[in-house]
Amino acid sequence: FLGMGKLSECIYCYGGVKATPTPFIQLALVELLAAMGDPVEQVVLLATKKTMETRNTEFAAAWQASGITVPYRYLEVVDVPDEENLWILFDQVYQDFNAYDQVYFDITHGFRSFPFAVFPIIHYARQLKDIKVGKILYGNFEARTVEDSYILAPVNDLTDLISLLDWTYGVTSFLETGDAKGMIRLAEQEGLRAQQKGVNNSFQSKKLALQMEKFNQSMATSRGASFGREVRELQRHLGEALENEVAYSRPLAALLDKVIDKISAFTGDPVLDPFYAVKWCIEHDYIQQAYILLSEHVITVFCKLLAVDDQSFECREAVRRGIRIGGKYSQAEWEKHLSNTCSDLTYQAMSCLADYREMTKTIDALFELRNDLSHAEQARHNKQTPKKIISEIQRFADELEPFFQSASQKLHEQKVEVSK
Repeated sequence: FLGMGKLSECIYCYGGVKATPTPFIQLALVELLAAMGDPVEQVVLLATKKTMETRNTEFAAAWQASGITVPYRYLEVVDVPDEENLWILFDQVYQDFNAYDQVYFDITHGFRSFPFAVFPIIHYARQLKDIKVGKILYGNFEARTVEDSYILAPVNDLTDLISLLDWTYGVTSFLETGDAKGMIRLAEQEGLRAQQKGVNNSFQSKKLALQMEKFNQSMATSRGASFGREVRELQRHLGEALENEVAYSRPLAALLDKVIDKISAFTGDPVLDPFYAVKWCIEHDYIQQAYILLSEHVITVFCKLLAVDDQSFECREAVRRGIRIGGKYSQAEWEKHLSNTCSDLTYQAMSCLADYREMTKTIDALFELRNDLSHAEQARHNKQTPKKIISEIQRFADELEPFFQSASQKLHEQKVEVSK
């Protein structure tokens, strides 16, 4: 932005480098960025018509006297910062971008609310034109000091505000959808930025990013036996990230706290953690995964209650058969629905289910709908609508929660008794 306000000659300082004395921040930034290894190819001056008429002669003379060979041009913008003109400004600046441009923004002399409009413009252009933001800079003349009769003013780097907006979007996306892709990319970028600051944190950030990905993949692929490990690893990496104040600023740490809160329900309980995974899947629209995890976890918990190997296929099949028969038929009808191949474990599962008689209809309906999903609605009677399938999994989870709570407590008490 090229402003109308009174300008004073000063030495702008950035990254330990001092620019040649000048009243124009634009000249100083071209010099400073080149010294920092980021030379610009063109300068675009955002100015109102009145500013161009008033400042052009003075600015052109200063530019020529500086010896800078980088070309500059004006982009005329509106001069009244009301609601309508902000949208006009938005379009004027956006249309001036080319796809894949790398842009450095100077907001030192932006008129009132115009600098504020820069941030949504940047976000919009990044999405649609894939521009890259080099830096957002502000010549802080108000923080000036005097040294050897020269006025020195720092240049503040506000680029982190864009990073914070990105993280806010990434965290929101993760919390609402379970998709960790945005956070994975941002965590890797944070590691790179920390490395550029002289802190070798890229490895830690890479681990955090990969763990976010593993956690999301374990949910998306119904990893009922191994997701707990991924949850604990993610909790550990998030805790380590919060301890690194260089790579993860305070606002960023607050966002990561939201992620920690989201997964705080997972405490390592072998019965409740998988149930909370089901609830996670429901909240994030992983509906088929929720059906798979919930129905399989019912079998797992009965295996635990019967003290048999819940990872054994044979044990799980015997227990599943007992649950299906016990859930569909009254105890008086069990015998006529049992085959000679049924094992003792099947009988035990049926007897165990009798202790949770109020849950049997829910469990049976859960298994039926899980089968409907698994067979993609093909060659089945009583087909369900998507709306019904989604509402039913929430009902199943709500109605089975007391069962899991009770089973968790019972298994905990048994463990305490054994340890005495």
